[in-house]
Amino acid sequence: MDGACPSRRLGAGRRASLEAALLAALGLLLGCHHDGAQPPALPVESDTAAYANGGGCRTTGIAPGQFDQILLIDPHWTAIEAPRAIDSTPVVVHGVAHQPHGDTGGDYPFDHLSSDVTVELELDASDSARYATGNLRGDPRLSLEWESALFPEWAWPGEGDRMVARGRFIFDCGHPAATPGTCSTSTLHKCLNDADCEPPVCPSCGDVERCVAPHFGYTSELHPPDAVATLREGRGAIVSADVGAQAVPATRADLYVSANGGGAGDRCVLAYHALDKLLTEVNCFPLAQPIAQPGASDFDFQVPLPPRPPGAQPLWRLEQRDPSLTAPARLEVVAHGDAVPPFLDVRVKLTAPAANGLPAQGFAGTLFAGWTAAAQPLVHLRLTLDSVVIHNPLKPLVPVVREAKSWALQLAVNGQWQRLAGLEEVRAGAAIPQGLRYEQWVPEGGALQLIADGTSRACVDTLFGQALSVVLPQLGSANAISCLTTTPADPGRVLENHAAPDFGAGAHESLSTGGDGGSCSVTTSQPCLTRNDCPNGEECGTQGGAYSLRYHIERLP
Repeated sequence: MDGACPSRRLGAGRRASLEAALLAALGLLLGCHHDGAQPPALPVESDTAAYANGGGCRTTGIAPGQFDQILLIDPHWTAIEAPRAIDSTPVVVHGVAHQPHGDTGGDYPFDHLSSDVTVELELDASDSARYATGNLRGDPRLSLEWESALFPEWAWPGEGDRMVARGRFIFDCGHPAATPGTCSTSTLHKCLNDADCEPPVCPSCGDVERCVAPHFGYTSELHPPDAVATLREGRGAIVSADVGAQAVPATRADLYVSANGGGAGDRCVLAYHALDKLLTEVNCFPLAQPIAQPGASDFDFQVPLPPRPPGAQPLWRLEQRDPSLTAPARLEVVAHGDAVPPFLDVRVKLTAPAANGLPAQGFAGTLFAGWTAAAQPLVHLRLTLDSVVIHNPLKPLVPVVREAKSWALQLAVNGQWQRLAGLEEVRAGAAIPQGLRYEQWVPEGGALQLIADGTSRACVDTLFGQALSVVLPQLGSANAISCLTTTPADPGRVLENHAAPDFGAGAHESLSTGGDGGSCSVTTSQPCLTRNDCPNGEECGTQGGAYSLRYHIERLP
């Protein structure tokens, strides 16, 4: 995480040591540091997020204060259109997905049900006004985030997929990325708000001293969405519903629409609460006040078609994904086969009744779009994930407060994700059966790409979906702080490419690289996470390789 989290000073002795320690813990979770970069101006100015500038983010000052990390994320997300209101008009963005990942842990548990799936969108030029100045500290990107427990993995994008998404357009108040200004008279004294210039912080500053020209790098995000279309090109699929139909070049469009945005989409979580109430009374769980209203408007997007074979006609097939939806929205599809390039216009009719006459609840399905004839030969490949082998469970020898036995792992093959099962309790040497299957039709010169990532749960992960006011008395002050400051370990990634002509046909075992953990320096057979897990004061050498994937690839007729 990036961004600075400076603090406004509070009078000495006004708060207890519990809160001071708790706020330090929150600072660790938020990854706070100072960032002096000054991004260039763009249509959304990050400085407008600050409360002093009319925004909804309660900025803090330079000197550490006891409560300021809680103030910083109260609320955690504020609407850009209506910065001091909860309700706002959803926006639609279009772009290319970069660095997508599933559940890799690390989110603040007291306003989440689970950690977020995160995608960095490279927006189309027509949507570039959705960037804020804080989004420009590297390549311009807009984060799209949705809690992993609520966003089905089949709809997660792969690297380079196109996305059309609608949702709440916000500033993330947890990452101010602040650059100090100076006090109006004592110009050598740095400040981020007027309180930084008040005596005795600045002894020579008077009561009318003001903080001049601080700047903030808050980032704009789509968080959470309520509608997503993930568009995957350059592959094949069975587009016809006819028995025995052959695969043809096709675009796969995974569509998901839901009002369930988790903590970032709940009215109680998004409301401002006085600090003493947050610590002792406020409890928003179970979440019961979703603010998203997907049915307020239809969701429209275009699905690009592959190049048109001579004489072929557009063809598409819909696969429903969630049988529990009793009133899925209807789709309206209009083909533009003669356009250059050809495409389908798709409308998810959320404002109209479902096929059974009930109000549309949402949508979950995959649209396969192609032509009545194939323009190029395709290779049918099947990858089966047989098992995952745990080499290092990445758990401390002595659990911190609560034992967290589980992992989360997910594997994408050519950008199509599935979650691994059976990871509720991991142990070194275990080979956990999987049986996940990926059917792929790729061009003759194509490839299979595997990307796996995940997290080893820590005590902090046991706090998701619970209020701070509940956890403090439940665990006690010291234990609550110790649990909150644990860090989920990173098991590393698997990244493999199997190219033509054989596409890796056969059996494989791929070891993860990077991440945490390793083995003890002398007792090398002993896996460890820190030196405390090793005997006789040995060091823990970090080398990664916490797990491996066993899989096989078949080339089918």
